[in-house]
Amino acid sequence: MEQFNLELFVSSKVMSPILFETQIHITIQLFQKSIGILFFSQLQMFRGITEGNGFISTVGINMNFQVDQIALNAPILVKPKTYSDGICSCGNSINCVELASFYNITHHKVYTVENIYTGCYLLESILHSSLSCFFSNSCMIDLMQATNLGNPNTQELGDVIDIPPLEFDSADSNFKINDTIETIASQLFIDFWSSEISYERYYNACEPTHCSYLYARRFDVLYALTVFLSVINGLSVGLRSIVPTIVQLVYKLRNRLCS
Repeated sequence: MEQFNLELFVSSKVMSPILFETQIHITIQLFQKSIGILFFSQLQMFRGITEGNGFISTVGINMNFQVDQIALNAPILVKPKTYSDGICSCGNSINCVELASFYNITHHKVYTVENIYTGCYLLESILHSSLSCFFSNSCMIDLMQATNLGNPNTQELGDVIDIPPLEFDSADSNFKINDTIETIASQLFIDFWSSEISYERYYNACEPTHCSYLYARRFDVLYALTVFLSVINGLSVGLRSIVPTIVQLVYKLRNRLCS
């Protein structure tokens, strides 16, 4: 925004208010598109670097470490983790994701979170996820009950924590409740752009030395009659002053020729 505010708007002459506002709107739209493309291209570059270098996540979501024997110098086997029931391997793609779930101490699935994904990298997991669960009362209740925070049998935590869902009004937002984080990020997390256009400030900055304008109107019958009468009147006035002079010249020439 600072770079955009430093740019100059140059015009050879003062524009009309309508033309000025149209030109400014076009400039703002081009800026919005260009900054969105710049942000998303940098994000894609970061994702490409991550995939190309094959980074190992510190939270163990893209690689499994196995030790075949118990010994001081035993080799550690590193195998890519798989998702979607073993169909997608992190060794082949960073886009492997599946719905995030909660497990108990015996590794049994307790609850699967709605539209929240886990995958090879945290960034990919976040981009594939949406926030719809946090706007749903039933989803929030199930989520709390699936965790220790909402488990009534966990006495040391006291009463169940009541966290109300977030509010969402589709009439006040350009986004949908189930839009992914990637979709929202592509719009720079901006719901609405607001701009202030001042023609008065533009006009005062130009400081024009003089002004000219054209008056356009439809060529109707009344206007044509007015023009015609004006021409006739002008001709009559002109002829009144010219005709006597011409008559005198003709009369003098005739007298000279006769003499």
